[in-house]
Amino acid sequence: MEISEALAREIFFIETWHFGALLFSLVFNTCIFRNAENTPLLRRYLATQGALILWIVSKIIKTVAPVEPLRWYAIVSQYIAVSFLGVLFLEFAHTFRFGRNLSRNIRIFLYALSALYLLSVVTNPLHHLIYSYYDFYRDKHGPLFFFFSLFTYLQILMAIVLLIRGMGKSWTGKTSGLLTAAAVIPLIINILYITRVLRPLFDITPIVMTASLFFFGVAALRFNFLSPLPVARSVLLDTLRDPVIISTLDKKVVRTHILDETAECTPEIRQNDRIYRLYACKTSGKQMIWQYADITFLVETSRQIAEQNARLSDSLTELARRNKGRLSLIEHQTIQRSRRALHDILGHSLTQIIYLLRKWERENKTSHTISTPVSDECRRLVQNGIEGLELDLSGKTHPDTILSISLQKLIDACADMDIEIDMDIQGSERQLHGKTSRMLYEACREALTNAIRHGGARHIWISALFSDKGVLLNICDDGKGCETYHAGNGLSLLTASFKENGGCVRVCSEVNQGFQLTLIMPYHDES
Repeated sequence: MEISEALAREIFFIETWHFGALLFSLVFNTCIFRNAENTPLLRRYLATQGALILWIVSKIIKTVAPVEPLRWYAIVSQYIAVSFLGVLFLEFAHTFRFGRNLSRNIRIFLYALSALYLLSVVTNPLHHLIYSYYDFYRDKHGPLFFFFSLFTYLQILMAIVLLIRGMGKSWTGKTSGLLTAAAVIPLIINILYITRVLRPLFDITPIVMTASLFFFGVAALRFNFLSPLPVARSVLLDTLRDPVIISTLDKKVVRTHILDETAECTPEIRQNDRIYRLYACKTSGKQMIWQYADITFLVETSRQIAEQNARLSDSLTELARRNKGRLSLIEHQTIQRSRRALHDILGHSLTQIIYLLRKWERENKTSHTISTPVSDECRRLVQNGIEGLELDLSGKTHPDTILSISLQKLIDACADMDIEIDMDIQGSERQLHGKTSRMLYEACREALTNAIRHGGARHIWISALFSDKGVLLNICDDGKGCETYHAGNGLSLLTASFKENGGCVRVCSEVNQGFQLTLIMPYHDES
């Protein structure tokens, strides 16, 4: 057929639209394939778009076919796409809505009807039920065409309903507008074209459907419509309580949840006085999901605990310092007590032994062997002194709290020393605190020891006066006395001990006038 200049311009115009639609479809679907996740939902979507691409390619071949047989083959190829477009779109919507394929029986039924329709197209020259005739510009359809078109429209409408219900609460705003336009526009245009309400120069249905792909693709990419889950990812994010960042593999932020859009994919994020720490990072397809936890409370709690630990450490340091001082004081007191015990108990015992031995020596000048009774008495005195020392150092000694009784025991221990000791108690004697009785007992023992060892006393007078506020104990002897008094270890320790407990020690002595020791001690409560 000879082609006129006007016909050539029309063919060029038609093919330009077809090639533009084909190029756009290929580029856009390639973009979808590269960015979406490889799931059954994506494969259903690409199968639907593949049918559209086959439809456009067949339209191109049909328009430029130089001979009638080739043009007919292009028409048959076109209807391979048209026959299965409805069922492919329905499968995509069902997978999106329910996350699974159509049941096996329904799929067999739908694909069987589509195959029968395609078979009727192939055999059209025998019955003319699809095309009553066709030429270069227009086609006139037969009754079977309208029946199958209605069947295809029903499948598309069912698919739209499934898509809307699959979107759920996210079917609002921009998403609803884009997806509604993508699904409804090609359907309306095709109906208007078939019913001859629209009379374009050529069948623009596949081009319009390709244009609507833009809206659908934008929705798919912007709102992750092709997510492997049958709901929009925005719905999932809105239900999360923890911050989330969705980024590309090179950490370019695509979307944020709770966090500001300026957030970066870092292990820790600080925004609006809040602290978020990364606890999981997963790769999903060509995207990365960064999950964060709000650790503001934990950080603040850790800071407070650190401050409390610092204060506690300071308190422990101060307590250790005080304890060290107390331990030093206790150590000093223990040493003083031990020195006093060694001096008083052993000194008193040794004094008794020395006096006993000197007495035996004066009475037995011609004998060089100590008699058994004397040696036994010395042994008893040593043993008593050692036992008394052990008890005192262990803190187990508890002198009688009645002073006259404890002093009488001390006097009785000196019965063999040929020393006369008198005791006089004045006032209303009361039971003393154990510590008070012990100190007076030890002071009297020290005075007796000094009187016998250093003063050479033959007579000792002990008197105790009980008043309302305390007790006064006076020990004096008829020894040689001294002109100038110098306190030794015993009296020094005694004076310090009385002073620490609120008492006092007074000494009076003259040469050949004996020695007098006066002790004053207030009463102490049992507590």
